[in-house]
Amino acid sequence: MTTSPVPIWTISVYNSRMLYLVKLLPVPVIMFFRSRCDLLLENLALRQQLAVVKRRRSHPRLAITDRLFWVILRRFWSRWRETLILVQPETVVRWHRAGFKLYWTWLSRHRTRVGRKCVSVELRELIFRMVADNPTWGSPRIHGETDDAWLRHF
Repeated sequence: MTTSPVPIWTISVYNSRMLYLVKLLPVPVIMFFRSRCDLLLENLALRQQLAVVKRRRSHPRLAITDRLFWVILRRFWSRWRETLILVQPETVVRWHRAGFKLYWTWLSRHRTRVGRKCVSVELRELIFRMVADNPTWGSPRIHGETDDAWLRHF
């Protein structure tokens, strides 16, 4: 009894189906944990808004910490818009942009001077006088002479 050989195309189809099924195996586990994380974040977002409403004010106002909460939530959770009730999503985006602008303004404030130090008026006059008196000297010679003269001055 002889068996007929299996065509090669059926093996490749079988392998591709198996590979597809193997890729699908972790999907329910991932979806379970992802949905659990989404549920926890949604509960956290709703509880935060409930805490804002429970404050004893006629019109609920969001404090800086509340705004920071929503900016961080926007950064790390893709479904943050669905749970937002108290303000518009564009407001949270505006808060994020304002915080970004404030951060970079703070970071680029003038702490220390960057770059070359200012040359004093006396040193500048000395250099111009040396150039006028010695036209054949180049900048390295003048630089060396001014270092010597400046050190002797102190």
